[in-house]
Amino acid sequence: MLCLTTMLLGSLALAECPNETVLPDYTVTMDEMPAGYEMQTLETELGTYLVADKVPEVYPAIAGGWNLNADPDNDTLEIFYKAAGDGTELQPMALLGTQVVAGTNYAVLCADAEGWKIAYVYAALDGTATLERVQMLLPMGEQPGAWQIMTPECDDYDTAYEKTSEALNNMLGASYDQKTLLASQLVNGTNYAVLARKTLVTAEPIANWALVTVHVDFDGNASVIDVQDVGLSLAE
Repeated sequence: MLCLTTMLLGSLALAECPNETVLPDYTVTMDEMPAGYEMQTLETELGTYLVADKVPEVYPAIAGGWNLNADPDNDTLEIFYKAAGDGTELQPMALLGTQVVAGTNYAVLCADAEGWKIAYVYAALDGTATLERVQMLLPMGEQPGAWQIMTPECDDYDTAYEKTSEALNNMLGASYDQKTLLASQLVNGTNYAVLARKTLVTAEPIANWALVTVHVDFDGNASVIDVQDVGLSLAE
């Protein structure tokens, strides 16, 4: 039988065992292969070994060289306000991504009276920070049928979040992880604008942000009616 007998370069090496009764206490049989390991062949000067190597974790590729992030921490907020100024009307809501250059670029989801925006901040190695670009993501309006900003303080936020999550979970070809509910729009029912992390279901998954529109009819049925990829870029 094959047995796990020793540690080899961080992997568990396998060798032919003549008899299970003479195996040392630390030996594990093939039937007891640890979870998270897979079989590999290792060629050495001493011969060929079967190696139980750890299965590598698969992480989605990041479009545009950006690392997708979650919530801004205190350091990010300090850099943002250093760049935008304490008097800015932009309210940082989430850190969408970072990009390592000669320093670091930050993509920050913000809101102001005009709507939802992405602010791009460059933090130099000398500690200075500049606001490089502000990209409109979703404009708000006062006229009928315009998008109205939503925050967790809105009365129907939790119900709408549940409905939009349900619609995203039914999507095929990609997984959608809802980040935040951005706005609502009264139509024949209600449209909701959602910012979600989209990961294509491929051999090499690619992740990006997406602006998703979910329609909820008067019967409470929710469905995705539009998906727009949101690429992070300093270019206009």
